[in-house]
Amino acid sequence: MYSPPALRSQSQSDQDLYSQGDTSDPKLEVSSPTIFNRREDRRRFEFRTFLSSLFGWPLIVIGGHTVLQVFAWTFFATVERRKFIVLPSPAATYMDYNAHLGTLISTAISTVLAAASSYLFSLGLRRSLVLNLNRPMTLGTFFSTVAISSRSLVLNPWKRKWTPMSIVFVLLTGVQTTGWTTLLTPVAITIQTPLIGTEINLSSNLLAQMQSSGALDGCIFNTSILPAFAAGQVEAGYAAAKHSLDFPASFTLMSQNFDVSTAGILPMTLSDVNATSWFSGVSVIPGTLRFQPNYDPPSGLNERYSMVQQGPHSVIAIFYFRLFNPQKGFTANVSCTFQDVLTDTNPAVVLQTVQSWTNNLAPDALVFTQMNYAQCAVPQKSPISSTYAYTDSKRNYVLLVGCVDGGNYTLVLTSGGAYNFLKTTVCTFTPKITRVQVVYTDANLYAGTIQTDTSDTGAVADEGGLAGLSAVITIADMVFFSQATQTNTFGDEIKSLIANVNDDAAFVEDDILRSVEQYITGVAEYSGSVFRACLSGKNGVFPGGVPANMTTTSNGLYLSDTFGWTKQSAAAGWALLPGFVVALVTITVVVTAVAKHASDGEHPPFDPSNSRHLVAAAVAGGLHETFTSTEEEDIRRAESYSVVLGYIPGRGPALIRTSVTESA
Repeated sequence: MYSPPALRSQSQSDQDLYSQGDTSDPKLEVSSPTIFNRREDRRRFEFRTFLSSLFGWPLIVIGGHTVLQVFAWTFFATVERRKFIVLPSPAATYMDYNAHLGTLISTAISTVLAAASSYLFSLGLRRSLVLNLNRPMTLGTFFSTVAISSRSLVLNPWKRKWTPMSIVFVLLTGVQTTGWTTLLTPVAITIQTPLIGTEINLSSNLLAQMQSSGALDGCIFNTSILPAFAAGQVEAGYAAAKHSLDFPASFTLMSQNFDVSTAGILPMTLSDVNATSWFSGVSVIPGTLRFQPNYDPPSGLNERYSMVQQGPHSVIAIFYFRLFNPQKGFTANVSCTFQDVLTDTNPAVVLQTVQSWTNNLAPDALVFTQMNYAQCAVPQKSPISSTYAYTDSKRNYVLLVGCVDGGNYTLVLTSGGAYNFLKTTVCTFTPKITRVQVVYTDANLYAGTIQTDTSDTGAVADEGGLAGLSAVITIADMVFFSQATQTNTFGDEIKSLIANVNDDAAFVEDDILRSVEQYITGVAEYSGSVFRACLSGKNGVFPGGVPANMTTTSNGLYLSDTFGWTKQSAAAGWALLPGFVVALVTITVVVTAVAKHASDGEHPPFDPSNSRHLVAAAVAGGLHETFTSTEEEDIRRAESYSVVLGYIPGRGPALIRTSVTESA
């Protein structure tokens, strides 16, 4: 509380100095600067006095700015160091459904923090101005400082140094909200968590060694006739052929949705998959993914991950996984041509038709057609060189046989009746182990779609491999089980595809061959996935799951898309600079003013931004004669006069004019 007697308890010589100006009213003007020289002589800097003077409003200003800046830069540094900070799951859910309200809340908080910084800036400048009024200050400087403390522009042309200064501080204080908003607003972010994946290596020599003992016969020869997979064979081929003709297609295998093709992969999972309904005696297919040690992704609402060849690209916590080493898949290069293999092929394909297998039925009621690949070398236990069909007298059939050709295979399709457009088609079948880029759109495999993209880079030929043999057997079984007495599902689907391509239902040879090639490729890739699943199950071929020495490893990233704060570019740091500059300038001005006037004692209660205080102090100090009009010339002259802040008993604070002036 201001105490007039304390301020007036200076030596009588000081009081006499006030009378050296206008002797008619010694309170209104100080005409000699001697008082300030003598006061300065007595004002020695004392550290204890300085520290004690910081208590009160200086501590509020300095402490407030310090707290704001420490919070801002600590938060920024924490995000930079940790790479990300995620919102709790309930908050992330709220942001997902109420993004505009989330932005509104963060903007409101930013506005409050920016307003607090601006208030401290204004308070610090005003109080420092009062301290500095212990020494002469021109009215121009006084008014300009008051304007800047109020965050107003000083646009007078004769105040060249104040105009740019006011513009700078108006901008700095005005854009603080932007800086805080940039720092505090949660955004959709992607968090990277390292992953390790393992899967069976179909190129392993140990698999070939096991085949000689017959341990793999069930997975090689029997999977294509299992109830869970018999129907899927034609579906896989049809989806692949449709896609090759630019029609939309999807496919389901083991309750998992694929976008077009399985690409011969076994989907990688973080948990075990129940396989009892797919394979006899197999309990589960073990999860093949795990997080690298010391890494744990944040919890989320939806999850997705992928295995891709490239590195990571950069809401509701959605998980997305990329592997630098993509998954291993299986496919085949299939090339088909039309040939007359019944006469031109060596060894020849023999086609026999018998109409007497009808017992008591009419002679044309049932036709038995048999096809054999004469003198064909086939793998042991593999019946792919011979097939047959029972049809009615229309003989609508499609037959397929196969033969080993080096490490690859030759497949021969022949047809009759409604499927004569297929003629006799000969296809070379070259199996290979591939690298597949896989995207799992949801970690809950039964809710999302698996997208596959086979890469030619890094593909390895699978000549004589078990996966290729299993695929050829699956293709042969697919055609065989498609056959009925009047129709063949495989032939009908190829026919419908051609009809969709050609509105006039014309059978263009290139379209036919292309459809057959893609159909066979789709079935082969389907077979590769089933073969992998069969080998990978527990209590099947391997009681405890696939041994570690028969697996391959992939390293990747589990990308979590969520809401929160993430490491940003340097722009985020620049956005905090306006607030930092405002705080630095304010603290510097306050500390300088307090240090300079710490020994001056108490000061009159005067707020220069308060118009009532300003008018009362001007009247008490007799400044009514300083401003003679509002003309620019008179205002400019008046602002060159210097004033100090004093106290007049009975009148309170007074702006007292001195003889010190500033040249215009």
